[in-house]
Amino acid sequence: GDWNRRLALPDDLFWKQLTDGLPADAMLVDAAEGRGATCVQRYPDFIDHIVMNPAAAARRVNGSFEEFTYGVPEDQHPSDHCPVAVTLE
Repeated sequence: GDWNRRLALPDDLFWKQLTDGLPADAMLVDAAEGRGATCVQRYPDFIDHIVMNPAAAARRVNGSFEEFTYGVPEDQHPSDHCPVAVTLE
């Protein structure tokens, strides 16, 4: 979803809190897995994320993460970020 946060940044406190293992079964995975955003040059990090638990992550189709760019020049984009998707089996 549209989190409006750069969860992949090493100093993102919110992501650290989400992935601290508490409660014990709350292990989360960001589907982007370190990829950079390409939608808008001035924003190299995603602010839209698909966050999954291990069961959902295990069903993820390898290589299926996508960022949907608009196919038009950046100044014509309807937004300053693009939607992301992942395919689950």
